Amino acid sequence: MKRKLPTLYLALCAALTLTLAFPAPRAVATPDDAPAAIDPVAALAAELKAGANPLTAAPSPLGYLPGLLRRLQVAEDSQVLVFSRSSFQGGFIGPASPRAIYFSDTVSIAYIPGAPLVELWAVGRDGRVRFYTLDNRKAAEVPREDAQCNFCHAGLHPAAPGPMTLSVATVANGDVIQFGPLTDARTPIEKRWGGWYVTGAHGTMRHRGNVAADAAAPNITEAAQNLSSLTGRFNPAPYPRQTSDIVALMTLEHEAGFLNHAGAIQALATVDYDPAAMNKAVEDLADYMLGVGHAGLTAPVQGVSGFTERFQSQGPKDPKGRSLRDFDLKTRLFRYPLSYMIQTPAFDGLPAEPKARLYRRLADVLTGRDRSAKYQGLSQADRLAAFEILTATKQDLPPSWRNEAVAK
Repeated sequence: MKRKLPTLYLALCAALTLTLAFPAPRAVATPDDAPAAIDPVAALAAELKAGANPLTAAPSPLGYLPGLLRRLQVAEDSQVLVFSRSSFQGGFIGPASPRAIYFSDTVSIAYIPGAPLVELWAVGRDGRVRFYTLDNRKAAEVPREDAQCNFCHAGLHPAAPGPMTLSVATVANGDVIQFGPLTDARTPIEKRWGGWYVTGAHGTMRHRGNVAADAAAPNITEAAQNLSSLTGRFNPAPYPRQTSDIVALMTLEHEAGFLNHAGAIQALATVDYDPAAMNKAVEDLADYMLGVGHAGLTAPVQGVSGFTERFQSQGPKDPKGRSLRDFDLKTRLFRYPLSYMIQTPAFDGLPAEPKARLYRRLADVLTGRDRSAKYQGLSQADRLAAFEILTATKQDLPPSWRNEAVAK
């Protein structure tokens, strides 16, 4: 499901960046009899509340950021930087002080030098996304689930808030003057990254990043393209890296798109069940996972942070050394036409009945039983490779998958 958020709604979220106070967030519920905390941030909160291995703060302004990255196993090379004032802490953000976002399959950490709060989201064992904050100025702090984050993120669906990656136009100080699309893997490159910094090579392709100007529409200038460095644009001292890696940005958008499609299924199963709507939500998620409608690349893409190499190395790999995490970066983002998110809690936590239907749809397409026009871009070789990788690397596939064969 792809929803274009109303401009008025987004404008209201942006307006909050200058007006919101910072009330004490509500504590994460971690029942004593729970076998395990619901997600990695809640698990860390429970550990810290128990007094075990407290977070150590680095010298200001980094504060707890390095400790959070280590404890939540989120790599520095995933850093991407956004300078639009589109967070509820927007008064601390601008081209000279961008918001840094770090992410893994299950956790995202957002940090702004000098801002009071570190913002986090995490994917639980139930497949749901939850939002947290941590006060970066106080000693012995614990992440707390924060309902105020849902004010904007629940715009996707009140029952299933999710991550939002936006492309916007800003004035010189980072204030948003024009909202663009909610971006994911399907958004054309030329419409992406307004309000973001972008480092890396992308040849003749053009994007909207690296420009903050007094203009009603983003400026796409040659000077803003194919940057290997952000030197001179802001003080790099308060950041672990000096990059906003293009491959990391594209991967974050891919992940956000998956989580929001999965959230549509979670919402329908929870509060709004309708058979026709659920059929469409399952079909939409299957198509997203198979790369249907994803933006192609017209020139090679190359990152600059080491994210590409580390991400691919994580596997899991099949006996031929292939992984769903393998990048292509020549004509498309990933080498094989099946999202690596199938191997994460966001997929595993989907409700059982729609997940079973989703497995059937994926099997129908990958085996060639369904050769509808929208799947004509999937070659037999790519379908076979994706099928072989999945059956070799995912342990809890439905038994029927073991008896499938890919048609030529």
